[in-house]
Amino acid sequence: MAGNFNMTNVKELFQNLIELGQHPKEYTDTITVMEKIGHFLDDAVSKIYKDLKKEGYNKQQASPLIAERLKVSKILKRAAKNWDGGYAMAGLIGHGDSFVLRDPAGIRPCYYYSDDEVIVVASERP
Repeated sequence: MAGNFNMTNVKELFQNLIELGQHPKEYTDTITVMEKIGHFLDDAVSKIYKDLKKEGYNKQQASPLIAERLKVSKILKRAAKNWDGGYAMAGLIGHGDSFVLRDPAGIRPCYYYSDDEVIVVASERP
């Protein structure tokens, strides 16, 4: 994860994490954002694995199928549901998917450039 953000409701986000069964070590917007995304990512992977196990796949066979079935946009929508503040952030998930996320109000704008070789994202105008 990398980002430029300032969550205005950190107390609420921290409490939401505790209600989800998480145990954040710090009381910061960075930790709460990462823990929230991590929680819903873990939840999605567990559900997909459970389905694959019912379909007869073992752990080794399931790994690439989990990566195919993972819906990163759904995970991020669930994680960011109660976020309040300005944010522009990018992240990379272990299997290779990446994402860019910004606040719906456009408090933190997000600029990008892409061509055949690179994709660049920034929260400030270059």
